[in-house]
Amino acid sequence: HVIIPLAALPKEMGGSESRSLGEIPGHGPILAEAARDLAKGATSKATRWCYTVVDDDGNPVADGTTAYRPPPLLRSHIDSRDRTCRFPHCNRPAVECDADHTMPHHLGGSTSAGNLAALCRRHHRLKQTPGWNLSQPSPGTLVWRTPHNRTHTTTRDPYPSQ
Repeated sequence: HVIIPLAALPKEMGGSESRSLGEIPGHGPILAEAARDLAKGATSKATRWCYTVVDDDGNPVADGTTAYRPPPLLRSHIDSRDRTCRFPHCNRPAVECDADHTMPHHLGGSTSAGNLAALCRRHHRLKQTPGWNLSQPSPGTLVWRTPHNRTHTTTRDPYPSQ
């Protein structure tokens, strides 16, 4: 596990590439560059790291893993957040869906709540069809773009309140 200050992240990820120290719990501080490399999985592909990004006050703001498959707790979070396949009007239960990387893992997409969504196999494959595009501007909000350049935004279905 590695802790990374938000400010130490690259500018395109919302950071300022500061020289803030990261930390490996139980081992101590590490240079920001080393923390970024570990979180990106820049070391061995055989080594899996979990990471937590913290704000200036030390509060967690994001977390994930360098592994392709989400760990059980993250998968459970995606299933409970999404409830069903996130394609418009698809009602397949999330527990029967793939935990799909919105930005493909092999292209640098993280295995995190902000880059995973429940997609049934049919819509997972559709997303990969030429002309289709999917983005996730915030965790749980998906924007689908069709080959005809129409957009459809889906958000999670809230649980009923009492």
